[in-house]
Amino acid sequence: MRPYQVQEMLRMPLEELCLQIKSLSLGYIRLFLMRAIEPPQEEAIASAFSVLYEVDMVFLIYIYIY
Repeated sequence: MRPYQVQEMLRMPLEELCLQIKSLSLGYIRLFLMRAIEPPQEEAIASAFSVLYEVDMVFLIYIYIY
């Protein structure tokens, strides 16, 4: 058993987290994620944006990517 629980940010799909950040109007997705105590890797963020683009959700995140 771990002494503490893994952060929710690291347990949930990053694509879902990106959409939640956007829907809650928390600002630029990448900047919001990078301010976390243990932020996801840049490659993971880029991959999440690619997946969202592939499923035509890019119109939701386009202005919040950078």
